[in-house]
Amino acid sequence: MENTTNRTIVLKKCKKCGKEKDIGLFRNQSNSKDLKFPWCRNCQDKESKNNYLKNKTHRLELVKNWQKQNSEKIKIYKKNWAIKQKMTIQKSYEER
Repeated sequence: MENTTNRTIVLKKCKKCGKEKDIGLFRNQSNSKDLKFPWCRNCQDKESKNNYLKNKTHRLELVKNWQKQNSEKIKIYKKNWAIKQKMTIQKSYEER
């Protein structure tokens, strides 16, 4: 089935890979001229993954430290989440 809508395709050149791609393949960025990030989603995802893998041990250490410092906050959050889940389940059974 063919798409019969008259849609104008707007292209943008990715600053990372240099390829021209549909504007829909770029994430939004409110402080840029065209309101789009200069890199396409694929390039941005690859860069993000590489950055994560490069700094993985440091990031995990930061998370562990934050969890130790905020253990009480985490307990409260988990307790509230469990209560909300229980209420949601009960509500769904009552609606049947």
